[in-house]
Amino acid sequence: MNTFSIILPVLLLVAAGYYLRRFELMPEEWTHTLNGFVYHVALPALVVAGFWGIPWQVPGLAKLIGAGVLAFIAFALLVGILLALTPMNRRTKASVFLAAVVGNSIYMGFPIADGAFGDGHTAVVALGTIFLVIGILIAIAGIEVFWEPERTRAYLRSLARNPLAIALVMGIAVGFSGWGVGGIVHQTFGIVGATASPIALIALGAFLRGTFVRDAAWHAALATALRLLIAPVVVFLGIALIGSRFQELGIATILAAMPVAVTTMSVADELDLEQSVVASSIVMSTLLALVTVPLILLLWA
Repeated sequence: MNTFSIILPVLLLVAAGYYLRRFELMPEEWTHTLNGFVYHVALPALVVAGFWGIPWQVPGLAKLIGAGVLAFIAFALLVGILLALTPMNRRTKASVFLAAVVGNSIYMGFPIADGAFGDGHTAVVALGTIFLVIGILIAIAGIEVFWEPERTRAYLRSLARNPLAIALVMGIAVGFSGWGVGGIVHQTFGIVGATASPIALIALGAFLRGTFVRDAAWHAALATALRLLIAPVVVFLGIALIGSRFQELGIATILAAMPVAVTTMSVADELDLEQSVVASSIVMSTLLALVTVPLILLLWA
């Protein structure tokens, strides 16, 4: 029931965007504008605020984060290899890759993990933030490198100017400095970052109103299976190898099992991917998470 109460507002915001578009209260061009705001402003602010609040000095946290990052990279490589073997075109592969590797580990992951393992657990904030940011950066790398290798050098240049990469560097810098945590500037970044998911959800609903997405169902099903089933298994094994505590192992696994992040729509819009595949993956994975997430939580009950 806790999982349902967290997922229901997600679906309601999607529905709000859908009906705003249906009754022409939200012009079609707003979808691109809202996605641009999320990608260039709200999501970078969320990254900075998230990293800023991680207590890096907690004993054992760096080891846990390192294991989580390596496990996530292993999962992304596995997804890339599997997709490279399929007959799908490059643009579709890139779209599925984006949806598969970027999970909703903050907007949905934080409250679900807090409800299961206790509010404010250090590992929840650290791993949830890391999984989202690393997932987005790996997705961008995969889109540019895995299927357009001739653009690798251009990718490295564009990455240096990418707002998410810049936000990552800023977040780590202020996080390690320990300056102003909880202060006015930190709170301002947090407020702006908090708008990322709600705005992306409304934009998603508006997009679904104007787009026929049934043809994307099979690709969305593949992305959903990778995100909800394979990701938590790979992360579980990676964290278990370092001999992590039972509770931290559960936190990492449940955060890795979150459905496709709504902010992937903003990334797909920015990088001109198949938004119908990404949109269908978000909706499908969110609905199926009502089943898969409680089942995983039962292992730690």
